[in-house]
Amino acid sequence: MHRTLRLVALVALAAAPRTAGAEAPASGPDAAGVALPSALRVAGPLSARVVRYRIEADLDVTRHFITGRERVTWRNARSGPARELKLHLYMNAFKNESSAFMREAMAGEGRLVMTPAQWGFIDVKSIRLGETELRPRAVVARCAEDEPDVPDCPRDETVMDVPLPAPVPPGATVEVDIDFQVQLPEIVERTGYQGTFHMVGQWFPKLGVFEDAPAGPRWNCHAFHANSEYFADFGEYLVELTVPEGWVVGATGVLAEERPAGAGRRTRVFRAEDVHDFAWTADPAYLEARDSFEDVEIRLLYRPGNEGGVGRELETAKAGLAFFGRVALPYPYRSLTIVEPTVRGLGGGGMEYPTLITTMPSFLAPSGARFLEETTAHELGHNWFYGMIASNEFEEAWLDEGVTTYVTGLLLEEMFGASSSFRVLGVQGTEVQSNRRAHARRPDYDPLETYAWRFAPHAYDQVYSKTALALRTLEGYLGRERMLAGLQAYAEASRFRHPRAQDFFDAFSRASGEDLMWFFRPAFLGTEVLDYEVSHLSSRRRSQPRGLFDRDGERVEVKDHDGAAPRVHDTEVVVHRRGEFRFPVEVEVTFRGGARERVRWDGQERWHRVTFATPAPAVAATVDPDHKVFLDVNWLNNGRTLKPDRASARRMRLGLAFWLQSLMQLIGP
Repeated sequence: MHRTLRLVALVALAAAPRTAGAEAPASGPDAAGVALPSALRVAGPLSARVVRYRIEADLDVTRHFITGRERVTWRNARSGPARELKLHLYMNAFKNESSAFMREAMAGEGRLVMTPAQWGFIDVKSIRLGETELRPRAVVARCAEDEPDVPDCPRDETVMDVPLPAPVPPGATVEVDIDFQVQLPEIVERTGYQGTFHMVGQWFPKLGVFEDAPAGPRWNCHAFHANSEYFADFGEYLVELTVPEGWVVGATGVLAEERPAGAGRRTRVFRAEDVHDFAWTADPAYLEARDSFEDVEIRLLYRPGNEGGVGRELETAKAGLAFFGRVALPYPYRSLTIVEPTVRGLGGGGMEYPTLITTMPSFLAPSGARFLEETTAHELGHNWFYGMIASNEFEEAWLDEGVTTYVTGLLLEEMFGASSSFRVLGVQGTEVQSNRRAHARRPDYDPLETYAWRFAPHAYDQVYSKTALALRTLEGYLGRERMLAGLQAYAEASRFRHPRAQDFFDAFSRASGEDLMWFFRPAFLGTEVLDYEVSHLSSRRRSQPRGLFDRDGERVEVKDHDGAAPRVHDTEVVVHRRGEFRFPVEVEVTFRGGARERVRWDGQERWHRVTFATPAPAVAATVDPDHKVFLDVNWLNNGRTLKPDRASARRMRLGLAFWLQSLMQLIGP
């Protein structure tokens, strides 16, 4: 199975030492030293490129087994020495039920995971630094993260510690050669096989991130958890993939070279720069559809029977490339590959990798149901907030998942209108409704700034729902123009870096011209609940006061019907802040005849009284009449009426859609 490697020729340039600040060349060599095309559509480098991978992988499609070798060249770009390397071995999450991932998944965390018929694993056979073999000193099995370190603990094997013979000082480079083997699992979570369909993600030994910390530089390399995704450094990949002749292959980056490998097999070489991961897929049954956006080649891989979704996928991709490029950053790569998994391989769908995303079989989403477009748009959006803006998804998942959910919602509204992003059996809805339902179930369990695996049971979805609602609420306060200015400021300042939450907060404050920590602190760093209600509404016709009054030296008694009362109605509204989250809101009162009065309250006190003196009586009062405060967990208590008045109800815009949406958030799954 294993063929003669041509790795040394492929990495001739990588063998030369590099110093801090040195960048990779704009093109890479093939085995004959011929320059390979760049995957970028703009001049690079775009990132620091502290790591370079040269990988050869041979896929045995009968055993679903990969034999691989890689040369990893890493530069220490931090302020202190590195005494070890830390490698992610993600595939070992599917090795047995003792892994942190499988134990958490069996407890109901993460996406739906079934015990695979075929377990998966990655075996690192050799790690060589020059002539020195490092594998015997490497440590893999350990007690799961955040669990007691005891002799009989369940062992997790998704991180490998590799002690080095000598520290790597700042600015210096280390280069290791690794031999590894991968048994793909039956599709479990984002990766594996189902029949001939192979989705190969998180499959090779991959370095963690060496980062500065208060106590000195350290490796950020967490175990693989059911609710965690990925964090890695930007670099360059040159990957040779060998599969049987006739198999269709899609991968991160661009196809740089293709050649026969003998014995009925074929090798394809892919190159990608300024990315922090590499994934690929192979299947002889794939059909291909192609389109383009400007000079970006869009390639869709799908199975027979899904032809009806081809146009929808490609149109969504083009709309997304235009929209995300406008509101965040222009797409810098030459390619985008979209993969539709099989039905039985659906666990490999709905996932993002640089320049490659997986969606869903399109026949599962009829044209009126926007699930196909939403999935495609969301995974494409990740190429910005996970891809080019590489935040730490282990520790701050909301910076990618939540921000992507918010921006995807804006794209869907642009494509299909603000009132509906899906229609099923005649029912219209938007992603906002599902986000409000999810948030209302657990609004105060954990701050969004919580490590992915430390959320309360079944509360991780707040990363998506609460973040999106918080950003929509902020948009209601700032307005769309200032909101998008903040998003662009964050994207520009964080492109091809590893931003943290404070970078996000600071960018929005700068762009808006206002310190917004009063909002970010409770919304992202705290667990305060936002809930306003109209607790009292009264409106009475003013009458002449009754009683005894001294007038012109005489005491006069005024009775009920003495004198003409002025035609004035006194209205009183009390707005109550039920939660601890303080947010400015508007209060609108509707009067008989259709007139309206609106006032603004800063929301600081626990309750606030508003009074009006008007010719007509009030019929209703509403807090947040435009429904801009999406974080408000209960819209059912936002309004109060005095009399049934159908015309007034229509004028208030408290129609059936509003009440249905409010009721949906209270109904659990």
